[in-house]
Amino acid sequence: MSLVSGEFIHLKLDDIISSSHNKAANDFFAVNQYINKDLYFENFEIGVASISTYISKTRDKELLEIENSFVRDIAINSLKVYLSLKRFIQDNNIDVVYNFNGRQDYLRAVFKASLANRIDCFNIERARIGGSIEVFKNVLPHNILTKKKHIDDHWNNSELPLKEKNQIGSKFFKDQKAGKSVIFKSYTKEMQKQELPNSIRNGKKNIILYTSSDDEFAAIGKEFENPYFKTQNEGIKYVVNILNNYKQEYNLFIRMHPNLKNVNYPYVKDLRDMKNLGENIFVIEPDSQVDTYALMELADKVISFGSTTGLEANFWGKPVILLNKCFYYYSNVCYVPENKNEIKSLLLKELAPLDRIASVKFGFYYLTGGLKTKYYSENDFESGVFFKDTNTYSYSLNQKIKAKWIELFG
Repeated sequence: MSLVSGEFIHLKLDDIISSSHNKAANDFFAVNQYINKDLYFENFEIGVASISTYISKTRDKELLEIENSFVRDIAINSLKVYLSLKRFIQDNNIDVVYNFNGRQDYLRAVFKASLANRIDCFNIERARIGGSIEVFKNVLPHNILTKKKHIDDHWNNSELPLKEKNQIGSKFFKDQKAGKSVIFKSYTKEMQKQELPNSIRNGKKNIILYTSSDDEFAAIGKEFENPYFKTQNEGIKYVVNILNNYKQEYNLFIRMHPNLKNVNYPYVKDLRDMKNLGENIFVIEPDSQVDTYALMELADKVISFGSTTGLEANFWGKPVILLNKCFYYYSNVCYVPENKNEIKSLLLKELAPLDRIASVKFGFYYLTGGLKTKYYSENDFESGVFFKDTNTYSYSLNQKIKAKWIELFG
């Protein structure tokens, strides 16, 4: 805080949470014992906000261990924040609120307390490494149509020549393929260039399915609910069952997302076990050195559940079938089934690649969109966040030991 100049008052939550807020929160949860995604207090989605934090921390997106977790404490404290901040905004005639992201527990409470007072809340999100941010007025950064508008407006309002915009947008995908981290961590460096499973050259058509690491979106709200299946695994099994009837014609390669490497919940085991569902079904483990992009080059079709590989496959000239909601759901990047029954025909009939211009617009936005900050920067995903050239994630050895102790025994 000493790095912040100007006149301001630094308040802690304890400064604004009163005994009446504590009582109201405790009374509410005395009645509402079970935390689920449908739990609301006024306009505040306490259930979704708290569960979102729980899933991010544990990777337990099926909520198998939620009953014995910290999620109830999170929910109670989030409601205290909502109640106290709602009152604080009223009492102090606050005109506008700036918030980070807004997806999880306390931050969702800040967002909803602002909207409850009918004032603007600007949710800020990192646009990419290097010190650029996105600003979302009165919506979460995960709002699909708002994100699409940001991307389309940035492309349409740019004064750069079309050729240069295409070059910049294309660069994003070339950087991704080369293993450069731009907007999120790249896993390509952990793969072996041109490494491929032997079975991919057996003369059959190859359908490559890239699973999505969808933890972040598992508790966002109805906007990201899958229109065809309850879970990603259910959707993958649906595809497996169709292609099992055409085993002489098609291979299905299921490329598990690399960041599932150390996750051991049943949904991950279920994915691994799908290799036993048919002689033409192949599962590529999260820690496999198989090259994602070499795999993509040999794909006749790609199936995406919303990961960036769907965008990338479109850019590299592959027909893509999208089976979940995601940021490019409305952007004409993929074939989107009108209903569940249409999935089979998309799998079996010839599909031409769609125009890659929509993907290029995403790439252009990822590399040049948002606002450049004056004081904040990040050089990469490992070295920390800098404010006025000071690393705000720099901790002493004693602090690190204490934090580890709390994590293990606290």
